[in-house]
Amino acid sequence: MQKAIYPGYFKKFNKGHLWVLKRSLEVFDYIYVIVSWNHLKDNQNIDQRYKRVKDFLKNYENVKVIINRENNIFEITKQLKCNFIIRGIRNQEDYLYEEELLANNLYFNKNIRCIYFINTQPKNTAKYVQFKNTL
Repeated sequence: MQKAIYPGYFKKFNKGHLWVLKRSLEVFDYIYVIVSWNHLKDNQNIDQRYKRVKDFLKNYENVKVIINRENNIFEITKQLKCNFIIRGIRNQEDYLYEEELLANNLYFNKNIRCIYFINTQPKNTAKYVQFKNTL
């Protein structure tokens, strides 16, 4: 069984997050959605965020929502024996952030593999991409 983790702060688990999760389920048999703390953000409502995500995904049998109060993602990959990390990318800024995040995670766990899903929903793509007929 191929498993992956989909970590995030998930202030609001929105349609974009769900889109990434659904694409991930086309590749993986089981996904752990990790609702995490973030030292740069307000973490007082982590229980509320966890409950909202868990309620939102309650009908997905092959998804488990986990709350993460203190561990880094590379630690969670080891705990769950799951080296695949799912990430969504909306734009170049996200890509640069993800590149740095991956380098950090690989420093601590060289077995980590990140799977990136680039948002290709037509209505959202137009916001971030200037289309060219010469590509």
